Amino acid sequence: MRKGWDIETVDLTPAAQPEPEVLPSGRFGKLKSALKKHWLKTFLIVICLYVAFVIFGMLCTEYYIDDGGYRQPIEVNFSYLEEREDYRELKKQFDGISELMVDITIIDIHLSNDEYTSMEAVTYYTKILNEQVDIMIPKITALELGQEQSVMQETMETLLSNDIAVYLQKMVEGLRTGNADSIQTALVWRDKAFSSFEVLKTDMVNLAKRVKADYRTIEEWNLNDAILSKDETAYLHEQS
Repeated sequence: MRKGWDIETVDLTPAAQPEPEVLPSGRFGKLKSALKKHWLKTFLIVICLYVAFVIFGMLCTEYYIDDGGYRQPIEVNFSYLEEREDYRELKKQFDGISELMVDITIIDIHLSNDEYTSMEAVTYYTKILNEQVDIMIPKITALELGQEQSVMQETMETLLSNDIAVYLQKMVEGLRTGNADSIQTALVWRDKAFSSFEVLKTDMVNLAKRVKADYRTIEEWNLNDAILSKDETAYLHEQS
């Protein structure tokens, strides 16, 4: 027998077994248990998601420059989005009309300077009428806009189909036949076209301001500068 060892001194009582872990039941209970067990990881994930949400919001937010020169966020709602889309459609057509006014005036200037013959001018006017005016009118007519913007749509249609179209037609007729009355009538329609264009330009500036778009490029647009930018030779000579 091993020294110092006595069977009577050995504790033969069975060791206490740990109580079995009570597993949570139900989805909510399992979720609560998981969050409690991994609270630090959960906290970090929430922080990361919040930071990502803030950064995404900053990147997606549109801004405009107010009259004081400060950058301001745009408050977006459904009505604003509709009006902003109307503005984008109208701006495309306005840019086309602006380009049209430039092209017409370039021909006017070269004709006045005797740099184009009557027949050359007829060819150029007819080309603008067929390849620009006649194509632009149905595009503008087909626009589906809000009620407030429909007024500008009608202004564009009238400017193209009445003022500009009649001017070009009368100029072609007068130059072909040598009819001075047709030329004079054409010049009346030309003045009307440019007056209507200035009204349209003002309306576009006001709409751009409402939707917080860059209205200054419209407001500062100048016909003479646009003409010389496209054709440096298109300026009126002094009449001797």
